[in-house]
Amino acid sequence: MTLGAFIAGVLLSESSYRSKIKVDIEPFRGLLLGLFFITTGMSMDLSVFAEQPVEITALIVSLIGVKASTLALLSLPFNLTTAESTKLGLILGQGGEFGFVIFALANKLGFLPDDVNKILVVVIVSSMALTPAMAEAGARLAPFIQASVPSKETEAGAEVVVPSQTLLQKDVVIIVGYGAVGKVVVDMLTRKFIPFIVIDRDEDLIRDASVKGLPCVCADAEKPDFLAEARVSSPTAVVLTMNSVSFPFSLF
Repeated sequence: MTLGAFIAGVLLSESSYRSKIKVDIEPFRGLLLGLFFITTGMSMDLSVFAEQPVEITALIVSLIGVKASTLALLSLPFNLTTAESTKLGLILGQGGEFGFVIFALANKLGFLPDDVNKILVVVIVSSMALTPAMAEAGARLAPFIQASVPSKETEAGAEVVVPSQTLLQKDVVIIVGYGAVGKVVVDMLTRKFIPFIVIDRDEDLIRDASVKGLPCVCADAEKPDFLAEARVSSPTAVVLTMNSVSFPFSLF
């Protein structure tokens, strides 16, 4: 059940309903986050660390070192500079929550002994607790690493590619609402070959647009962060097709 819930969450986070789901679970976010940390802390057996401090410390260092190095190397082909790759590796170098699911399942099936399971849980929780320190270390080390490693991105006159912007759409028309008027606007822009994206908080309308192959996102345009949810950085125009909507014009 736990594994299925995790996979379902990953799939839903990449769907067009991610914004709607985010809004629905926002009231429970603090409660669930606190519950997660409470259960995580209760699952730790601190006596294991007291009995084997050297071994556990070595496992923590090995986990962070291997994962951070792997992530830093894998991110280089995606136009990240050496400094950015270093920061990325250190920030994401800790053990993930999915490890708890795997270890619990393996322990339940008898593949993982209880003593080994306790050690691995302590290692993951300890690595997660070190995340703020690793992020700060990455921010401090990145400039020195970038200065010591020659890179074509830092040469004079070269343009530095910002990874976060490469994932955002530009020069598209945002159509707020996919009702009768919204569909007319979509037809007009389609005939003129003008790129657009439809935003609506009605799941049925978004499902209809998705079936037709239209770029659409289930989001609330009244929220200030709807542009980030739609992954649009600088829209060409915004078309409001709804009678009553409190649109955050201050964003533009």
